[in-house]
Amino acid sequence: MLSTFIMTMRGTPYYYYGDELGMTNAGFTSIDEYRDMPTLNEYQHVKSTGGDIKAFMQRIQFECRDNGRTPFQWDNNVHAGFTTGSPWIKVNPNYIEINEAAEENDGNSCLNYFRKLVKLRKENLTLVYGKYTLLDKNNSKVYAYTRENEGEKLLIVLNFSASSAQANVPLSANAKLWFTTRAGIAVPGTMKSKKK
Repeated sequence: MLSTFIMTMRGTPYYYYGDELGMTNAGFTSIDEYRDMPTLNEYQHVKSTGGDIKAFMQRIQFECRDNGRTPFQWDNNVHAGFTTGSPWIKVNPNYIEINEAAEENDGNSCLNYFRKLVKLRKENLTLVYGKYTLLDKNNSKVYAYTRENEGEKLLIVLNFSASSAQANVPLSANAKLWFTTRAGIAVPGTMKSKKK
């Protein structure tokens, strides 16, 4: 869903390697697993000043730059196929399931969905240069907007909730669904997809 947002929004899309696979934060639980110097320095400061180490460790699991520095997960071999040596930082243990080799031939994988989005953006300049218009702005579950350029109008509807959600959006009778992460958009203004 977030890739759909990034690739259909204005501006230049920016990705870290691994985003196309759906690589996740490393989930490090020990300070010994981190390599980021500002994080290590802050840990020493919190420790030496009697700060809350538990709260600090919980926070850095989400904030530390090392989450974007783990080895790329090529396959399910040792060190995720990244190296035959010892990587400078621990490989995310979920490399067994989340890796390029596993996603390559899976038509429903994050990788292949990402490729479809890149192709869609490249072939439809409305997503690059088109006017942005926010729709249903008070909806707390759905973020909907149009992109419009030279007579072409694209409607993007993103469900940020974990369940089915309604969206009050204009949908003409001759609208064409280009693609979705879930089937089941049957009634104009209704989005039945779940967060993905």
